[in-house]
Amino acid sequence: MVNGTSTMTNSLIGGTVEATFYDETSTEVIGDLYPIATIFENFDGYDLRLKAGSPAIDKGDNTFNDTITDLAGKPRIQGGIIDLGAYESSPMTLYNITYESNGAESGSAPVDSAAYVTGDEVIVMENEGGLGKTGFTFDGWNTEANGTGDDYFVGQKFNLGTANITLYAKWKAVEHTITFVDGDKTVDSQTVAHEQTATEPTPPTKAGHTFAGWYNGETKWNFAKDKVKEATTLYAKWTVNSTTPPIPTPPASGGGNNTSFDTSESIYIVQFQTNGGTMITNQTKSYNSKMTAPLTPVREGYTFAGWYTDSALTKEWHFDTDFVRDNMTLYAKWNTEEKIEPVEKEKEVPLVEQPIAPACTIQFTDIATHWAKDMIEDITGRCIIKGYPDRTFKPNDPIQRQHVAVLLTRAFDLLAIREVQNFTDVSASHKYYDSIMQVYQAGIFDGIDGQFNPDAYMTRAQMAKILVLAFELKSNGANPAMFQDVPATHWAKEYIAILAAHGIALGDNGHFKPDEPVTRAQFVAFLYRIMQKER
Repeated sequence: MVNGTSTMTNSLIGGTVEATFYDETSTEVIGDLYPIATIFENFDGYDLRLKAGSPAIDKGDNTFNDTITDLAGKPRIQGGIIDLGAYESSPMTLYNITYESNGAESGSAPVDSAAYVTGDEVIVMENEGGLGKTGFTFDGWNTEANGTGDDYFVGQKFNLGTANITLYAKWKAVEHTITFVDGDKTVDSQTVAHEQTATEPTPPTKAGHTFAGWYNGETKWNFAKDKVKEATTLYAKWTVNSTTPPIPTPPASGGGNNTSFDTSESIYIVQFQTNGGTMITNQTKSYNSKMTAPLTPVREGYTFAGWYTDSALTKEWHFDTDFVRDNMTLYAKWNTEEKIEPVEKEKEVPLVEQPIAPACTIQFTDIATHWAKDMIEDITGRCIIKGYPDRTFKPNDPIQRQHVAVLLTRAFDLLAIREVQNFTDVSASHKYYDSIMQVYQAGIFDGIDGQFNPDAYMTRAQMAKILVLAFELKSNGANPAMFQDVPATHWAKEYIAILAAHGIALGDNGHFKPDEPVTRAQFVAFLYRIMQKER
């Protein structure tokens, strides 16, 4: 410091406002002037300890030092070079904030390149690198990878202490619903976090059966090991109880005391596994009785070949000679090639329509191996369908309402029962205007809010309605098993039931899929079956 006349080597010179560094020859070392407030803790209060970051730190010359400690008793030299002034400053400690992705499968953790000292304000960074993890959502940061430490939310402000901090991405598991279904009834549902196990519900009961567990498709669910990774439906599986009663022993000739077993009260359940065909209602029979052959199931692209007592289809059941002596399941057998019975010409009479060559012959290029090939060609031969200009039929495309209208008007002379309706989306110049007006006047089609929606796809439920109306089909008194996905409250239930009763509505393992679009091939198949019944 200055004493008024002489200068100490490598000391500070200046007034109470600013200071300049000089060497031992009074030559200015640094040209910039430093306000006293940036050098000392409190110059006006006579606190001449150097501030953190003071320009006087490490600016002295060690060769001129002859003391071990400064005025505060701390080591005179810290950090390698002596400080200017009466007090030695401790080296500044810098700290870092590190972000970890913590198991993320995509994106990258943010990087904080700043260096902090104790007391600095830190603002927690966002998930700007787009970290992602399947089955989880980003939920902020935590000081422990397992989430048991201190939480820090995005944008949070805090003052740094005396240590580096590592913040780990915190993940919140997505929740999934697992549903338990027995037959057509939902018996339980649970909300389970991603990759966690579900709780097994109370096993259901069913007369004459043993509960075999909950199944996801063909696989039994293991509640101890299987983890829920998405919305899941489990179905109850049953095995028929084997409770065959003893066959009664007839009395010995001439009477006697032989003991016979009363089986008159034994009732057994016979189930029908249609293997993809239309559903068949179970039958209940007493012991040693014969069954009534059920309605023949129907399956698209197949011919029914009988009922069998084993799933391998090696033991055929004969309704005229076989007896029920246990709970049992009969399995339907199918042949993939459709068998067409030849016409018995000797029974033909002049008034019966004779087989003739198709009036309209179109060889479609995209149906050679399709299951509905024969039916498509039959309906084409009646000049009802024509396909596309490129000689394709596009059998698996959904059919539009306007095309159904055209097919029906080609197939039938429709009777008008109401006035013409002017639809806002069907002008008089529309390609299918006449056909659309005819099906509306016949009461087969309706509009919605003044529109016909000609380009809209027809659903299977809508198809059931228009076919029942077009062919004036009525209930025939049969009571077929209803499809699992057609509840009693469905608007088209009665129409679908009528088609099922006539053996026209086909399903897929007991499902009708009423709200799915009907394909062009499926519609032709329905039309073909009805027309065959009408002949």
